[in-house]
Amino acid sequence: MIVWFLYDIQNDKKRKEVIKIAQANGLTRVQKSVFVGDVNKRRIDLLTNASKKVIDKNTDSIFIFPIAQDDYDKLVMIGRNFDRSFISGKTGAMII
Repeated sequence: MIVWFLYDIQNDKKRKEVIKIAQANGLTRVQKSVFVGDVNKRRIDLLTNASKKVIDKNTDSIFIFPIAQDDYDKLVMIGRNFDRSFISGKTGAMII
């Protein structure tokens, strides 16, 4: 399943740790605070649990959005983009 992982983390050390967690769980960085990847439910659970242990829930936030492949195929990107084939093996987004 395609998963978007977005974060806003105040502390640099914690932020770097969350980045490592995202990458270790198969996600690809597409913007400074945004990762995306095609991962299974187990990976999502690992990502969620590991991230919870790192962040300060009073000041930081992480959003994990699983989306259906059909919705991902309709993705519209404006401006600088990323190679979608790394994520789903498909292309087809409208890039403006």
